[in-house]
Formats: sequence, structure tokens, C-alpha cells
Amino acid sequence: MRIKNAAISLVVTVSMYSCDPGQILNIKVAPKPNLFVKIYGDKDVLPYSVEKTGKAIIRVPSSDTSSDYDKSFMYRIGNWKGDAIVKFSNNIDSIILNTTIGKIVLIKKPEIIKCLKQHRSGSMENVLTIQVN
Repeated sequence: MRIKNAAISLVVTVSMYSCDPGQILNIKVAPKPNLFVKIYGDKDVLPYSVEKTGKAIIRVPSSDTSSDYDKSFMYRIGNWKGDAIVKFSNNIDSIILNTTIGKIVLIKKPEIIKCLKQHRSGSMENVLTIQVN
């Protein structure tokens, strides 16, 4: 009987936690010269940052000679609906997209929020994908 109760408790616990998706930020850049994504913001823009004061830069690829064209960041449990996008954007100073047709600079909060909302995906809208081709 104890084993049965333990098994039921384990199944219930696992199913409860597996239903909550994690917030994911994917940054994808085509492997072409001069293409990149830069996000300037507070340290909170980096998940699990130990130091919460100061500024941070996310750049993909990390340098002009780097080959890391795909980066993913895992944030807290939840999705990117409602206030989650607004809270996340409050930590962002600007997003710069260097594309094949030119540079796109997003500085104003409404622009950043609109951009992020347009790039939500996943069945629970838990994935943000910023992509430059």
C-alpha cells in the first residue's frame, strides 16, 4: 500500500510540474556576414544572473568571428502573455537587429513590447523568438 501511495504521489507531482512551461527566449541569426542581434538592458535580462545591478548585453553571434548563431535562454516558469512581456521589456533598453536590408533599432518601450508580442509562439505562448535572416 505504501508503494502504491508513493507512486501516486510521484505521478501527481511530476504531472503538476510538467504542465507548466518555462519562458524561453530564442535568438537565431542566419550565418551570413554582418548579421547580428544585440539586446541592451539591465542584468535581469539575463536569466539566473547572480548580480542584479548594472547593465548587460546579449549579442548573437557573440562576435564577428564567432559561429554561435543560435542561443536560447531559459527564464522562470510561465508564458509570455499579459504582464510577462511588459515586465521583461522593462529590463530592456534597446534591441538592435542588423539585417541584410539594414539596421533596425528598437528603443521605445511600446516598440519593444510590440516586437516581442509579435514573436511569441508555442502552444502556451511560452517561446519568444527573435530571428534575423
